[in-house]
Amino acid sequence: MSNFRQLWQWLQTATEDANADAGAAVVEEVVLPPRPTHPYYPEDASIPGYAPNELPVPVLIAALGGMLGFALLGSSIVALRVNPALTKSNLAVFCWFMLWYFVLNHATLASSHSLFAQLWKEYALSDSRYLTSDFFMLSVESITALLWGPLCFLCALTSALPRSPLRHPLRIVACMAHLYGAALYYATSLCELHYTGRSHSRPEPLYFWGYYVGFNLPWVVVPFLILADSFATVRRALRALDRVDGALDGFWSREGRPTRGGAEEESKKTRYRGEPDLLASNSSYPTTDLTTSMSNANSTTEGGPRSHITEPDSPERDDTLMYIASFRWKPGVTANEFYDHWEHVHGPLVRPWMEKYGFLGYTQVHPKSALDVVNPTALESSEESPLVSFDSCAIMEVRDFDQFAAAFQDEYYPNVIAPDEKAFFDIETGVNRARGKVKRVF
Repeated sequence: MSNFRQLWQWLQTATEDANADAGAAVVEEVVLPPRPTHPYYPEDASIPGYAPNELPVPVLIAALGGMLGFALLGSSIVALRVNPALTKSNLAVFCWFMLWYFVLNHATLASSHSLFAQLWKEYALSDSRYLTSDFFMLSVESITALLWGPLCFLCALTSALPRSPLRHPLRIVACMAHLYGAALYYATSLCELHYTGRSHSRPEPLYFWGYYVGFNLPWVVVPFLILADSFATVRRALRALDRVDGALDGFWSREGRPTRGGAEEESKKTRYRGEPDLLASNSSYPTTDLTTSMSNANSTTEGGPRSHITEPDSPERDDTLMYIASFRWKPGVTANEFYDHWEHVHGPLVRPWMEKYGFLGYTQVHPKSALDVVNPTALESSEESPLVSFDSCAIMEVRDFDQFAAAFQDEYYPNVIAPDEKAFFDIETGVNRARGKVKRVF
């Protein structure tokens, strides 16, 4: 009987031990996490249909560099045909359109093997939100592609067009949008890491500092630099406008504003065909094809060189007086600063003066060797050209000498126009002035 009792106790003990071992195995099976099926963090991130990249990282980077270089080269060729003076750095905004691919393909990105998909999967090692259809990333990148992408295209377009007045306002809006988006991108990820300890980047320094920080840094630095440049340009333009308004208000308060009538009608009747009116507040100076006159300006007539731009004598043509003034730029003044000042400051000062005395035309002529921005008229310098020794010239046309002399004897010229000329002309080196009668060519 005692043996039977001992056997029964042994069976009970063995059963309890077996049950305990089975329970421990079950607990151990539940506690252990499943092995990750992808290399991204957090390891429990759901990335359905993930397939590893087929190409190594150096090949992906080389392919990306080649594609971006080809795109920038093609864009540069097109833009330089539109505007030969365009700087190539402005074309960098076209690279922003690569974000379109993510928005259009985010649902199948994890299983795609195209070049851009593999690039995004490599970058996602630093931020797996690009592969998990994170709602924040989808929202921000959708707004970027639908709104900021077209805006960047407009920025590139206005940068390629000659002196578009919209280029700086559009750049300011686009740069502010990119800086705001970059701030949200960094803030959401870093705040989640700080408060929950959940990281979307692998722990290796390459992925966090190289990919996450380094690859996104240009999206902060470049917009900031463009924004600073646009702010400075707008500031200069507003200061110049204030100076123009102050000079005009101060002069007209003493002299009285000119009456619109004979001078205005005469200017409208005799303005160059197809050119904007001098009186139009939103137009630049009229530009006529007078460049050929400069290479033949070596013959003389009473009062100085005469320009051979006339057609054969015709009784229907009226004689007019042409006045040519050649200048050197003030030392330290760049071509961009010169044209900006002439267009935005000097032009508004000269326009009412021309209106008052019925000027028939005004043309700016500049040698091509001095050009790095768009300008009204370009001229190939020659040995016979006055521009061999000068940087630019102004050609004015009036009906007779009395009209011309009266304009320069007006108090407005020495008090308003002449002081402004000293801001960008090197008066000390001398000014070459010539005048002579010519036939009207319009």
